[in-house]
Amino acid sequence: MSRSIRLSTELVQAAEVVAQHNQRTTAGQIEFWVRLGRALEENPDLSTQMLLDVLIGIEEINQGKTRKYRFN
Repeated sequence: MSRSIRLSTELVQAAEVVAQHNQRTTAGQIEFWVRLGRALEENPDLSTQMLLDVLIGIEEINQGKTRKYRFN
């Protein structure tokens, strides 16, 4: 379900810049930031970097940017 909401111009402009760097849409970048903020609130005992790494890993899996790891 999609829905229109009002966001500040500053937030949207910041998302546009970061989205280009991360190869996401502006909406996708804002959604990523929301998921990170939500994960931080739900997991106060975990570091921001750890949760960021997990979310990036999930996104890489969803985009098929993974390869099989081979143990020795």
